[in-house]
Amino acid sequence: MNSVVEDRGGDTEAITLEQLAADHALDVIDLLKLDVEGGEQFLLTAENMNFFKRRVKNVFMEAHDLRGNKKENAGKYLRSVGFEVRETPFRWFFGIVRIQAWNAGLVTLQDRC
Repeated sequence: MNSVVEDRGGDTEAITLEQLAADHALDVIDLLKLDVEGGEQFLLTAENMNFFKRRVKNVFMEAHDLRGNKKENAGKYLRSVGFEVRETPFRWFFGIVRIQAWNAGLVTLQDRC
């Protein structure tokens, strides 16, 4: 267990991405779908930069302007670790952007999502 965060329903156990990959014997992740509803700043951290660089080929996520998080930061983070990023604003909801990103160091043109 990495940490415990307070949630409306009580405590929620959390583990690191490295621990998740180790628990499931994942050397490389072809597609990492993230839906953390404004918790991007807790996932897209300096601690996880090497994980994204070495193990993740593609990311599909929504980024939000919630809880002090800025939606622009998700794309900036992924670019900083070597991803090419496509951002598409949601038409129905202000403050949300859909992100498709591929790791230029791990992905061929055919592997892009």
